[in-house]
Amino acid sequence: MELKENNVVVSKSLTTKAKLIPLGFVQSAHGLKGEVLIVLDSGEPLEPFPTTLYAGQKSSLEKDLQTLEIENIRWAQKGPLIQFQGYHQRSQAESLKGLTLYFDSEAFQSEQFHLFEVLGFLVQIQKGKTVKNLGYVSHFISHSHQDLLAVKCTDDIKSKKETFKKHEKQVEIPFVASYIQNIDFKAKKMILKLPEGFPGIDDYEV
Repeated sequence: MELKENNVVVSKSLTTKAKLIPLGFVQSAHGLKGEVLIVLDSGEPLEPFPTTLYAGQKSSLEKDLQTLEIENIRWAQKGPLIQFQGYHQRSQAESLKGLTLYFDSEAFQSEQFHLFEVLGFLVQIQKGKTVKNLGYVSHFISHSHQDLLAVKCTDDIKSKKETFKKHEKQVEIPFVASYIQNIDFKAKKMILKLPEGFPGIDDYEV
């Protein structure tokens, strides 16, 4: 498939090996020809952009997600305007409003680094010569000027589970180069050095 206005990568169909990552959500229908405006979870767009997306409610199971093939994409100030195959009328586009969009990270190939690659990574904080565990990257928060890592902090980080306990706290940390000391993709962890007195850090370190 070729898109008119963007370089894309062909994505595989959803399989048991798929690892779905939230991309954003459908904010609204745009125009009369079936386009929708997508609000991305991260301020940085995927490059190349995947051609296959999976749509559903946040509570949907993977087997219940709808597969959407991108027919055309163009970029607006607020985000990508996408037309999916089979959606050529505004009424059809309206049916997608509010749905969360996912992509298969196992099918995504890029030479660039993307935020989703550090989901689930252990975050460690360096103070002087000491490095302490803080928590795990659970998701991202996007602002116009930067992206934030949402780090879930646990009482016992060593016993990481698939879901976090209710009492856990969250610390939001700007994901900027000046804070990053090291990212170990093999060990799935990163070391950050934050400014003195960074909000929340002293409360939740373990």
